[in-house]
Amino acid sequence: MSQREAPPQFVASLEAGHQALSDGRWHEARSGFQDALDVTEDGEAHEGLANAAWWLDEIDVLFTSRERAFVLYRDADDQLGAARMATWMALDHYIFRRAPAIANGWLQRAQRILDRIEKSAVEHALLAFARGHIALENLDFEGVQQHARESMNLARDVGVFDLEMLALSLLGLGTVSSGDVDRGMAMLDEAASAAISGEISDPDVIVTSCCYLFYACERVQDFSRAAEWCQVLIDLCERWDYRSMVSVCRGHYASILIWQGEWSQAERELLSVTDELLATRAGWAPEGLLRLADLRRLQGKIDVAEDLYSRVHDHPYSLLGRAAIAFDKGDLTGARDLIDRFLRRLPEQAVTDRLSALDLRLQIALRLNNDADVDAALEALTSTAELISTGPVRATAIRARGRVAANRREHDEVRTCFEDAIDLFVSSNALFEAARTRLELAEALAAGNRCRVASAECRSAVELFERIGASPDRERAIALLQQIAQEDEIAPRETIVYPGLSRRESEILRLISIGYTNPKIADELYLSVRTVERHVSSIYQKLGAEGQAARAIVTAYALEHSSSNNSQSS
Repeated sequence: MSQREAPPQFVASLEAGHQALSDGRWHEARSGFQDALDVTEDGEAHEGLANAAWWLDEIDVLFTSRERAFVLYRDADDQLGAARMATWMALDHYIFRRAPAIANGWLQRAQRILDRIEKSAVEHALLAFARGHIALENLDFEGVQQHARESMNLARDVGVFDLEMLALSLLGLGTVSSGDVDRGMAMLDEAASAAISGEISDPDVIVTSCCYLFYACERVQDFSRAAEWCQVLIDLCERWDYRSMVSVCRGHYASILIWQGEWSQAERELLSVTDELLATRAGWAPEGLLRLADLRRLQGKIDVAEDLYSRVHDHPYSLLGRAAIAFDKGDLTGARDLIDRFLRRLPEQAVTDRLSALDLRLQIALRLNNDADVDAALEALTSTAELISTGPVRATAIRARGRVAANRREHDEVRTCFEDAIDLFVSSNALFEAARTRLELAEALAAGNRCRVASAECRSAVELFERIGASPDRERAIALLQQIAQEDEIAPRETIVYPGLSRRESEILRLISIGYTNPKIADELYLSVRTVERHVSSIYQKLGAEGQAARAIVTAYALEHSSSNNSQSS
């Protein structure tokens, strides 16, 4: 309908809707377009209503209005309008309903319409971008780069700067994910700077460009930079009341919290945002479910983790999580098969996504004593670290070298590698991985009869695992402490008096350190359990040991002081 033919009330409402939409006033925009439709049904008004509903997560209104706009544009022979709606329908079906077949049908519909239009238009650039974004969802990074580059060039040709920058940011993410980190990050920085400097007017383009940069930081484990951009994103999304993207950002923020060892806060974020996304944008929910599944696995809640992985069984990363569970259960063949299946599903260009799989693949090969697989995995990890070169990635590769050295009993190399990896993890604020590496260092030191140093590293790991809530790792560390105590024979039958403890407390500490329970200590020393409990409480208080890790802490104390005490006793 031309503006001259339209009733004045329709024109005024339509203009009010567009103005509110450009200002980020989504409810007012919705009212304006609905008022226009109350006067006359029109494709432009339905398109505007769909755009407002998109921001407000009003899914039924979104799809109804988008489909109606497509029909009205098509019937009015507005081919560009129809193609634009078909492209958005493809993205909507992928993002909101996770329906790839339907999304592909709408992509083909848009392509067929645009094939009849010779002159390039913004709709051609939009379609290329949509194909690139869907390729990203499927980890097809070669396709991402191909479609993003086409979209960027088309947008530049027709003079649409916002879409040109959006395509540039998508191209940057695809380039980073393929391993060309410096070049890809430069593209992302350029697009993000345009987004936050006011050069870009479309709120969705601003948020999405920043989001792509954040994705790239996460892929290369640049978590310090990711944390900064995550806050920028959350602020932008809250400014425009972009509720679903706030949920996505909070989900990504949870992955940073997991990395930093703040698991309680990560759990709260994930439980909240996953429910929100399942209710609105099902296409974005799997990543939240996978992060929650990973957290439950690390917490030792295996049944819950397995259920969550099964809910997203078609996502490649569910294979990685299930492989980690199989490895922890000792099913090495099953774990290897799942990892290999995961790697086969990834294109060779998906360098950044292969990192965790290769790290686990190396551990499996070491357990199976498969030298060829060990060498292949280590070479792949080393090559990846050289490409990406962030602190956490380099730490992962150095730790891998340490694991190989430990397997080959190259004790000096083991300590150097693990200590260097710990330093890099700590400097990257990757406290959980640092603690895990400390535990591996303790195991290697104990194997080399360096019991006192091993116990100190183990104690540090236990304390952090306790704070984080990493129960399986804490139990493993406690078991190692007790094993070190028994093998080192730190306590002969005569009493060792430890600094700050009485003779009786020292005797009880000796038995604690070799794994005795309170009732067993009572039997050994002919005391009542209550008396033993009182002495144990006094030991904990004097040594500053608290919580579930207290027994491990005092065991480590005993180990650390065993040599000097033994020499004094003699």
